[in-house]
Amino acid sequence: MRIIFALLLCNLCSFSVIAQSKNSFVLYFDVDQTSPTAVSQTDFSSFLRELSTLQVSKILVKGHTDKNGDEKYNIRLSQARAEGIAQQIKKTLPKAIVTAEFYGEQDLITSIEEKQERNRRVQLYITYDAPKSDPISVQGFFEDVEEQRFSIDLSDTVTVIGKDGTLIKILPKSIQNKKGQLISGTAEVRLREYYDAGDILLAGMHSSAKEGLLQTGGMFKLYLLQNGDTLSAKTGKPVEIRMPVRNNQLKNMNIFSMPHNSVDTARWQNTNVRFNMFKGYWEWPQIEKLKAAVPEWDVRLENWRVGSTYSYELYKGPWICINCGDEYPVKSIMFTAKKISSDSLRVQVKARYRRRAQKRFGQSKLDTTYIVRYQRAEYQGFTDNLNWINCDRFYNYPNVTDFYVSTPGFKGMNVLAYFKRLNAFMLADVGTDNFRIARVPENEEVYIVAFGKKGNAYFFGTHPYNILKNGIVSVPIAKMDEENFKKEMKAIQY
Repeated sequence: MRIIFALLLCNLCSFSVIAQSKNSFVLYFDVDQTSPTAVSQTDFSSFLRELSTLQVSKILVKGHTDKNGDEKYNIRLSQARAEGIAQQIKKTLPKAIVTAEFYGEQDLITSIEEKQERNRRVQLYITYDAPKSDPISVQGFFEDVEEQRFSIDLSDTVTVIGKDGTLIKILPKSIQNKKGQLISGTAEVRLREYYDAGDILLAGMHSSAKEGLLQTGGMFKLYLLQNGDTLSAKTGKPVEIRMPVRNNQLKNMNIFSMPHNSVDTARWQNTNVRFNMFKGYWEWPQIEKLKAAVPEWDVRLENWRVGSTYSYELYKGPWICINCGDEYPVKSIMFTAKKISSDSLRVQVKARYRRRAQKRFGQSKLDTTYIVRYQRAEYQGFTDNLNWINCDRFYNYPNVTDFYVSTPGFKGMNVLAYFKRLNAFMLADVGTDNFRIARVPENEEVYIVAFGKKGNAYFFGTHPYNILKNGIVSVPIAKMDEENFKKEMKAIQY
């Protein structure tokens, strides 16, 4: 029964398509097919026409399958997919060097059964010719994260909730001025939240400390001001903070902090205060005439697309009447659920009771509608130091090395290493030609991200790399306008 529900629901749920860009592109495939879906083929044809107007030098084509099926079969299938796409590219871009690689069911994007369509893919990585003129010098970091402002009264308990889900709860007589005096009255909170990889990269933030690489669950920056003066980050009482969980695999997290104006944004300090992690759950109501109005399936309803609706009717319904004995209390149940927002469902239950239940409830049927809300997973902790806060844990690895990045034709690029599997970020040492990224785990796959700005022109490049000891890797850079640059950065997700 549960498998049937899951299959039906899968058709209603949309998956997050990896955003396409001028540096990368993804095509998707149906089960056992070597030709892309009609939608992917249409988008790909348009993408090839755009590339034909640019100075493309190399394209790497990587073929993949989902986790179902025989391993040898999946290798052959991914090879056929990659080589088929490579042939299309060669016809449109005969001067470009096109290389096809195939991985079968290796390097899955997701292991969730209902999302295997994301694994059936071919990924392209595009390299452009370097500028023929003298190297272009570009501007440094220019973050795009909104500063949120809140007016609060420190005489009472205050709860501030950011747009991305950060919660800060401050008790009275908690905040001090720089002289160490407890204060009350009206104050202002200024908050910036960093949960998306693109926002962290654009701000030049790291997730590393002197002890090693950190796996981050997100970070935020908090200022408190009164009458225009910045208040002390040190609090008189512990302040409760909650941060949304974006990756359920990141457990055993600690609170790390850093002074507001730290020059080196890599030097996070471990407060040795743990975050408690609370799992997300749907708040299904208890209904008197049904034991619990909870459907019998394991589908992640929080992943449904807003507007999705599903109905089913069952005889001998899935719920047992309270104190009605072992018999089912209903003849039939009609269940309808509609996703009305990202975290809420509208549910209607219609039930026809058996005779025994009719005597107990004094009615022959039930028709009720209610709203079910999703309480998202959260990290919860307490701190007495309100400044930069990072939800992190150390990543322990035995072998570390340095490697070097070049950005041919460009000077002063912002270069970072993004460890997508680990949710970790490292900033390269300042350089002009070769940028050093130090003390990173050997043989770990990393996405190198480089970007800069000059006037109204933006420059962006990303390149996957398997870290070799003292390796050197070149990142191709593409020129684009502000709109496309922001799309590129937002496409870099956990």
